[in-house]
Amino acid sequence: MIEALEVGDKVKFSNPDSETKPDAHIPVGSIGILTMKDSDEHLNHFVTFNDLGLSEWFKESELELME
Repeated sequence: MIEALEVGDKVKFSNPDSETKPDAHIPVGSIGILTMKDSDEHLNHFVTFNDLGLSEWFKESELELME
């Protein structure tokens, strides 16, 4: 069973969607913290990548929960 991602979860950017991010600045495989969720149906998961000093909005399908 796949659990929904929650604020505070450690996540990996693993499935880039070229339709919503044709010029993404976040490298695939980067690990960050889910810091905010929104009700927007497309880009609704805000992830902060402390090691990169970057933050970005993602679809849930672009992220993978890290344990």
